[in-house]
This record gives sequence, structure tokens and C-alpha cells, in this order.
Amino acid sequence: MVDFSGITTGSIFAFPSAFHFGMLTFEIAAIISMFIVVLVILVETSADILAIALNLLFNHLKVGNSDQQSVFVAGTEDRSVRPVVMIDLYEGDYFTEGKLFDCDGKEIPVSKELAHH
Repeated sequence: MVDFSGITTGSIFAFPSAFHFGMLTFEIAAIISMFIVVLVILVETSADILAIALNLLFNHLKVGNSDQQSVFVAGTEDRSVRPVVMIDLYEGDYFTEGKLFDCDGKEIPVSKELAHH
């Protein structure tokens, strides 16, 4: 059973006592570790916001974009490269026997017509 007899002797309203557990202490190790945590979260959040903004700018608003997909959606669809636009090659892509392959050895079709989006 719970003893509620102490409730009847206390006041209805009371202010908390300041420094009930003693003076405040600030540990330098805790301050430095929290600073590092906040710095990491700041960088991660900034990168997330920048990635979302660039994704919107280049993939949805089509500002200054060619008809080829940007790096932000690369790999989400089957890739194809037009012969006149070899700038779309990625590092590690290579040609063998007239066919184009990515760095994993998967064949990438070469389109003969322009892609329409």
C-alpha cells in the first residue's frame, strides 16, 4: 500500500528551492563532446537540405537542365547514352567490342534517338 499521509501536511502551493542538489558544475569533457555532437548534426542537416534543394532545382524545376538525367537520379532508371553525348559516361565505364559497360560489368544500351522527358 502507498502512504499518502505526507500530502495532508504539505502546502498547496510552494516554490522550488534553488540549488537543492548543490551548486552547478560544468565538466569540460561534457561540453566538448556535446559541441562535437552539435557540429556533426549541423553538417548532416546542412547536407540534407542542400541535397533536397539541388534535387528540386535540377530534377523538378528543369532549370538549365539537358534532357539527360542529373546525378541525383542516376542509377534509379536504366541508363542509356547517346553517341553524341559522351559526357554522360561515369568513372569506370568502358567500351568492349563496340558495347558500353559500367564498372560492374552491366551493359549500358546506346540509344540511337533522342530521349524525350
